Amino acid sequence: MTFRQFLTRSMILTAFGLLLIVLLIIWSNEFGLFGDASGLKREPVSRDWERWAKYQYTYNYIPANFEGVIWGPSLADNLDPALFENLKVYNASINGGNFTELRIMAENLVTHNRKVKFFIICLDPYLTKDSGRKTGYLSRQDYWSALGSVDLYRYYYDKIRNQYRGTRNYYNEYGHYDFNRYKDKQDVDQAIAAALTKGRRWGTDQFKVTEQAKEDLKAIIDLAHKNDIKVFAYYYPRPYEIYDQKREFYEEMHQDLDPLFNNSDYVWDFNTADYEFFTREHSSYCDHCHLSRQGAEWMVKEIEKHIADRV
Repeated sequence: MTFRQFLTRSMILTAFGLLLIVLLIIWSNEFGLFGDASGLKREPVSRDWERWAKYQYTYNYIPANFEGVIWGPSLADNLDPALFENLKVYNASINGGNFTELRIMAENLVTHNRKVKFFIICLDPYLTKDSGRKTGYLSRQDYWSALGSVDLYRYYYDKIRNQYRGTRNYYNEYGHYDFNRYKDKQDVDQAIAAALTKGRRWGTDQFKVTEQAKEDLKAIIDLAHKNDIKVFAYYYPRPYEIYDQKREFYEEMHQDLDPLFNNSDYVWDFNTADYEFFTREHSSYCDHCHLSRQGAEWMVKEIEKHIADRV
């Protein structure tokens, strides 16, 4: 065999191998990217892959299966849409997310939308304190990497490893992230007290509303308006002590964000006196800000009460 023959055969075998891999990926349809995704059930394998996987779902999986989408950071990520009684909703919240990242996902979803009729937007200082993508994910490149890449092979490796170990996934097909499994034993009283002290790391010291965050939120709202998607938004219920410490900031936050919405939108605040029974009760939380299981279940039901007759 000559070198040219060897090179030709090697190239043919390589091309055939790559084609086979792509066909297998299309057949498995791990992210619901191909064909009719109606009825499929897909979930990220871990928190490390949440951004990558949920961005893939905005192409086809979410538009084909859900009528509503929740947008938020980790504060909303443990809301389980499976608990909605009469609404089919996907939780597209991402851990550590901000409005820049949510805007990218929302824009991609609307481009491919078929069924989504309403957005539920979480409003909280965590989403407004910074802007920009926090990882290399959430770009058109992610779509192509799902057809064959190192990331894809690592993803499958984590999935197979989880199945081999019998480790239950933290996610479900509705986008719910069950992080309470490793937070249930935390001392909530201590966490809230620490958040209120000077030198706190995850307390209220970083509360602010950046101009870029406002622009990104406005872009999400305008995107919905232009595509006949209804907008619901709620100010996230921080523990009462934390809210009270930053009451002046929250008033300013309302002045910054409320004008971004119009009369067709429905916006409410879970930090008002009507909800103090919830925000004053530490069992509503699993740490200084995230909801406990019972707190998250209550929130889902309360959100449905607000929007059920308006969708």
